[in-house]
Amino acid sequence: MPSEANSLTFIIVGGSIAGLASAYTLSKAGHRVTVLEKSSAPYDHHSGSVHSPPNMTRILKEWGLKQWLDEVGVKADGVVFRKGDTGEKIGVLVYHPQIMEALRADYVFVPYRSLWSTLYDMAVKAGASVRFGANVERLNPDLPSVFTSGGGELKADFVIGADGRESVTRGFVVDQAPRGVVDTLCGFTLTVPTLSLKADPDLAFLTDRPDWNLWLGDRSCIHGYLSMGRQEYILNLILKSSDQRFRQNWQDRFPPSELNLDLSGYDTRVRKLVGLAEAITPTKYCHYAALSNLLHDSGKVFLVGEAAHTLPPNYNQNAALCIEDAVTLGALMSRAKAKDVAFSLASAFEDIRQLRSAQVSHSEHSRYEMVTLPLGTEKQKLRDESFRAALPRALRGWEDADEEYLREVWEEYIALFNYDAYEAVEDWWTKWGSFL
Repeated sequence: MPSEANSLTFIIVGGSIAGLASAYTLSKAGHRVTVLEKSSAPYDHHSGSVHSPPNMTRILKEWGLKQWLDEVGVKADGVVFRKGDTGEKIGVLVYHPQIMEALRADYVFVPYRSLWSTLYDMAVKAGASVRFGANVERLNPDLPSVFTSGGGELKADFVIGADGRESVTRGFVVDQAPRGVVDTLCGFTLTVPTLSLKADPDLAFLTDRPDWNLWLGDRSCIHGYLSMGRQEYILNLILKSSDQRFRQNWQDRFPPSELNLDLSGYDTRVRKLVGLAEAITPTKYCHYAALSNLLHDSGKVFLVGEAAHTLPPNYNQNAALCIEDAVTLGALMSRAKAKDVAFSLASAFEDIRQLRSAQVSHSEHSRYEMVTLPLGTEKQKLRDESFRAALPRALRGWEDADEEYLREVWEEYIALFNYDAYEAVEDWWTKWGSFL
């Protein structure tokens, strides 16, 4: 989209997925962007992977990344639900090619470090400046300006908080910012080379098909999938933990022997797989109430990514919301012919993204609860009975598919996967643009 914008200055606090993607779209829109990242060097510690559902994959393809996706990503065939203790397949959700074609994109698993490097290169090439070792401690949202731990102050027309779950920016944007309630469950991420799986007769089956496998346990869940062009198997454990060392980010790594993870209720094959990992990254999950606002009263500071939308970690839409935020931001600010118009566009960003965030958050938390039900409860029994009853219909090929079943299962998924961030901005502009 050709930009109609006059050049504005943006400071982005945080150089993760949301920050770099926003830097890219704003730079492409003709603005001057500086990213402040507290890490001292480019990311090299995150060995996990991210989910790219169709609503995100579509954007990455529009950004010219189809070849990259083909090289490092793994297209999922579907979801397989398994009993945690035996590994028995009790349910499936098939990503029929015909459905994915209608959605114009696939569900893909991509390695985090490769996605980060790609977005970094794109942002810098588009003109953004990325400063490492710049730890932002506080803001003056009325100027706006940010103050770093070295005593420096940087000013801009707008400041964007892309500083993740433990956001500093959030406290300066949201009146009475909600305090997170720590979940009793914690996420643990590990990576195992697929060569190790292929060499083990018990685990080789996990490399045969690019499925997203979910083992359903007692108030817990383990899910895994192939990534990095099928060279790695990523396993995410959602387990009970009260370890005070864990934080909400993905920067700490521990040897498995240090964590004493209780896997006694899980299939011996899953336990063997965990034992092959050299290191595990824990991620504490905090529940936050929906934020009352994403934009400061001054109209000059707002939130994107996981600073704005806190979802269960390592699930469907975490990275997708970050990418959608960046698209929305760039598409709106490409129309900022003057600074006063940019303030109205910042308000539009809040309106558009809060509505989408509420929709996604409801879906993600419902599914998170569904896969971590306590064993023996009526809800758990009903879940498993429903999976088993639907399995024969779910396994049918497209030509023999049960249309009523497909409509019932796919209604909510299509609402999530078919969302188009560019269209959302176009719709808003068609309705309100003439007033600006």
